[in-house]
Amino acid sequence: MSKTYLIQIAVGPVQDFIASARKLRDLWFGSYILSELSKITALQLHKDGCKLIFPAIAQPSDLEANSPLIVANKILATYEGEQEPRLLIENPKKSWRSLLNQMTEKTIQEITHKHSELEIREDMLRQQMADVGEFFGVWTPLSQDNYVEARNRVEQLLAGRKNLREFQAPSWPGAGLPKNSLDGLRESVIKKVSENSKLIKKNEHLDAIGCVKRFYPFTSKVPHQDFNDLADISLKPWFKAAKMKGIVLPFPRAEATEGKEAYFEQDYLSSAKKILKEASLGLPTKYAGILLGDGDKMGAVLSEIATLEGHQKFSAELSRFASKAKEIVEEHEGNLVYAGGDDVLAYVPLHTAISCANELQTQFQKLMSEVCKYLKLKTEVPTFSIGMTIVHYQEPLSAALNTVRLAESLAKNKGERNALALILDKRSGAPITVTGKWIKVGNLPGIATRLENWISLYRKQENISDFSARLGYQLREARKECGDKIEFETQKNVLYPQNAAAAFVLRIFHQKEAFRNMDKTQQQEWEYKLFQGYSSIRQLSDELVLAHQFAELPIYGKEAQ
Repeated sequence: MSKTYLIQIAVGPVQDFIASARKLRDLWFGSYILSELSKITALQLHKDGCKLIFPAIAQPSDLEANSPLIVANKILATYEGEQEPRLLIENPKKSWRSLLNQMTEKTIQEITHKHSELEIREDMLRQQMADVGEFFGVWTPLSQDNYVEARNRVEQLLAGRKNLREFQAPSWPGAGLPKNSLDGLRESVIKKVSENSKLIKKNEHLDAIGCVKRFYPFTSKVPHQDFNDLADISLKPWFKAAKMKGIVLPFPRAEATEGKEAYFEQDYLSSAKKILKEASLGLPTKYAGILLGDGDKMGAVLSEIATLEGHQKFSAELSRFASKAKEIVEEHEGNLVYAGGDDVLAYVPLHTAISCANELQTQFQKLMSEVCKYLKLKTEVPTFSIGMTIVHYQEPLSAALNTVRLAESLAKNKGERNALALILDKRSGAPITVTGKWIKVGNLPGIATRLENWISLYRKQENISDFSARLGYQLREARKECGDKIEFETQKNVLYPQNAAAAFVLRIFHQKEAFRNMDKTQQQEWEYKLFQGYSSIRQLSDELVLAHQFAELPIYGKEAQ
């Protein structure tokens, strides 16, 4: 007798595939593995007669290996027929495990055939990979009028199933062996590494999944993606400015280093000093941006969607956003690490970082507004919060990721969602954090607009040092004397200070040559543009310090286009 079921499958774990990484390539490939495992699982469900909800696909080829579609690690589908749902779970699980086994064997072949500088424990690598991975499947009966109830039920079942994981002793001997350098969870499968190894440091230890993430990307069927380190991305504004000025500098060891390390070597910088000085470019920045974005209040929207068709439509829009996110990041000269559903992780050069983040949130809200209107939902349209960290190119990736996750949390909590939180994490001094809504709040412009205003003022100066980074710190000193709260009154687009702190702030700015060279009307226009809506000197000073980091780049924003 034919029956209908709602089926949900989750693959993982995210920790093994994404969270633990030393190189950006490892990070990207971990998310790639997870997506490919999810795709093959969804494809098998489709072949077995299931109707997919998450992911929503236009045609089955969307789920083929190495297709552009990125699939999150939870799959939702319906099935109508006579087959037992328990059996429906078995085929996807076999396909999932088969793909993991293929990756294992191809990784071993890659290492043994092409990397003679390495010796690995092959049996241990296979045993660890057999132990890696999570596959949970649940189901519940479905009728025409109980879709919402059924969906809530499979979520409960899945949460319960995850809490009942099987634990067993490792099948490999690990006594006396070093643990994986990245997370310490499993023993290293690396027996020996010579000094001429390009992919593994001499004292680095990798477990099985670490080796797969490091070496499998070099096998033939994996899409090529350039991921080296943050040095590449931090140099982009400098290289672009140099190119626009017609400057060509000879690279020492250019083919070996791809240019990046050469620009951070003092001997080379000394030899190029005259060219750099004449070009007025200064030294390259050593900082780059990492951004992490996530949709706000998605659960509330999903809860209101009462039909299977509605969820498919919503899922399709999330896939559209993931595709758009990749385009946006690449247009801003960054690299997308992951975009699945409403999650985005990318790293971007500083000269386009704010613009990239702003365009991502704008695109997300546009698509969500359209689909919510189409589905006639009453829930508030989801927004997009982004955490961004500005870090030194030599910052360990694990530390940088922890910082950007903190920034995203601040955007969600301190910023109360629909916000951007930036953490400037310099190698000396305490980090500086700025948080603000994307939209105007009262008279205070959105965070991107405020930062762009300050950057614009900085870059108007012939010599940025005339309007220096010290300005923000001067404001902090003023805060000690007159308190943090500033009050302005607006009359016909002219700001008038209403307390001593506000008057003190204006006085500091009027002492700067940039303001002294303006006539009264210009001063009032800039004051209105810059200070309206601010109520805190500390907030103002932190945003100034952060803006200066962007403004001192040799090229910025529209200049780079």
